Amino acid sequence: MRQFLILVLFALAFQVQAQIGISASYLNQDVPEWESIAIEQYGNEAENKFLNFGLEAGLDYWFRFKNFRVEFFPTVSYAVFNSKFVNPHIDLSTAEGKYTSNNFGLHLKTNVYPLDFEGDCDCPTWKKDGNVIKKGWFIQLIGGARSMNNSYEFSTFSETQKSIVYEAGIGTGLDIGISEFLTITPYLNYILTFNAEWESLEKLASDAAGFATTDDLNLNPTDMNRLAFGIRLGFRFDELNKYGFR
Repeated sequence: MRQFLILVLFALAFQVQAQIGISASYLNQDVPEWESIAIEQYGNEAENKFLNFGLEAGLDYWFRFKNFRVEFFPTVSYAVFNSKFVNPHIDLSTAEGKYTSNNFGLHLKTNVYPLDFEGDCDCPTWKKDGNVIKKGWFIQLIGGARSMNNSYEFSTFSETQKSIVYEAGIGTGLDIGISEFLTITPYLNYILTFNAEWESLEKLASDAAGFATTDDLNLNPTDMNRLAFGIRLGFRFDELNKYGFR
């Protein structure tokens, strides 16, 4: 989280004339192979609960094609998921272990406005002729990578696995102009993550309890899919500068 906050402060300090956005998302994630391992260890208690829900914050920079409604958003983000389960190897109802996944992402998001593809829109769109749907509705294409820091903690035991995963997705949203300076965009994204790995995930709870396990290494690969429901706030500092604000 500290790295993300540093990026935000850097952008605000040195990009005062930029067209930037901040976003917040609620995430619903499916990790089928990892969830199967959790169900084997914890029973139905883990079904639809293993790293299924999370939150994400993002920071982006905006630019676009001059003659077509295609806009680009290089984006950095931070997301976190966590789940707690009672360690099945300890005979205590309060002996919870915590699984956490901290994610730092770098993506290129591309918005295409099919109802106004050849429009003369020099956003913000609400100053032009036409309704909000025509000018503001877009389809979004997403590609990028994510650094995943997955960990398990129980009492004084802690183990972390780090990996890089690649992602692709599609989404939709609607730009709603509030003023020349501010745009609010609700959005929905669907993102696929390919071949994420968590080495020895199936042994973490027993290792934390001090039980001897085999030395066999299992990378536990899984594909992941994620729905993101979010809001983006877009700021056009160049519009402020027209009125003498610096």
